[in-house]
Amino acid sequence: QIQGHTINSNSRIRERDFYKAVEAVLIDAGGDATISYIRRKIPRYLALSAADCAPSSTRPGEQLWEQQVRNIVSHRDCDGNPIKLGRFRYSKRRLSLANSPQRELFENDNNSCD
Repeated sequence: QIQGHTINSNSRIRERDFYKAVEAVLIDAGGDATISYIRRKIPRYLALSAADCAPSSTRPGEQLWEQQVRNIVSHRDCDGNPIKLGRFRYSKRRLSLANSPQRELFENDNNSCD
């Protein structure tokens, strides 16, 4: 779990804490992973509250925390987004750490986490 994250059954995980969890998933995956891999792993990194697990009103079949994963990509041009800040890189259905030495290995390789 991300240190310093206070869990309240009614509160949602803050975006910056969520970004830290995604970063931790990417680090543990060697610097690169598919969005679906990240979605599968996030519950191991954050204690999701009932509010986080509520159904998304805009993405049927997803919980709010899953929407947050996808929002990293869909909101990549927004201020504060880790892609716009240069911390993550996005390629089709994948995120990677911008500063990862492994990133170059994954750009033309399909052996990374998916």
